Amino acid sequence: MCKKVVVIGLLAVGALYAYKKTDLGIYLRSWCNRNCPNLELSSRTDKIEDVKREIDGLDEKLRGLLGPIADKQERAEQLEKEINTARAKFEQRRDSLRELIQGVEAGSESILFEGKQLTLAAAKARRAREEAAVRQLKAHEEELAALQKILHADLAQLDNIALLKQQLRTHIAKLEAQEQTLQVKQAPAPAGVNQDWVRNIQRKLDRIEQAQKKEGRKLALEERYLQPASETSTAQPGDRSLLKDLVGPQPAQPKVAGGN
Repeated sequence: MCKKVVVIGLLAVGALYAYKKTDLGIYLRSWCNRNCPNLELSSRTDKIEDVKREIDGLDEKLRGLLGPIADKQERAEQLEKEINTARAKFEQRRDSLRELIQGVEAGSESILFEGKQLTLAAAKARRAREEAAVRQLKAHEEELAALQKILHADLAQLDNIALLKQQLRTHIAKLEAQEQTLQVKQAPAPAGVNQDWVRNIQRKLDRIEQAQKKEGRKLALEERYLQPASETSTAQPGDRSLLKDLVGPQPAQPKVAGGN
């Protein structure tokens, strides 16, 4: 039993070596392509479908990014709202805050702040609270600035992934169209029709198509470089007066009644 396993293994290794390292593999592949074209077509079609599924996987990646980005946008909107509200309040109380600061720095025993008389100790405590509010405002502004940079990078990443997906799908669509053309060309001839005759007709059609393309390119070049210039239009692109366009047409002169 062991000898049979060893012999089978050696035969398999020898066959694999012969397929990869000698002309036998080339001959076998050529024979399969000639006699079993559907196998190669099926393989290419399966590969295209596999790639399409991989490209569709980009949608899952996009969905995974959308949630966190939406959370960051919500936080940015909240911060922006809080910053605008805080700045508006500071702006409304600018004069009172200035008087509070001046009174504390001057050491006044009684300081007027927002219609109330504060002792020096109460004014110092109030100033400390106002300073803390300013520090919080600055922290929110820094957080918002950093968050906006992150959001800009995240949205750019989304745009790049979406563009990549579109480009790949365009490429796939092109390959599918080419594959359909190949399948039509390699389709077996109907019963009673010689396969060599079909291939000969297809080669003739391909040559006609190439000749048409060549003639079309030639005509396009002739139209571009040999077409005579039109004699009906003498105005040059630079003749248009930009100043005239700017000032507009000359206004009509009023008619002056005759003296007679």
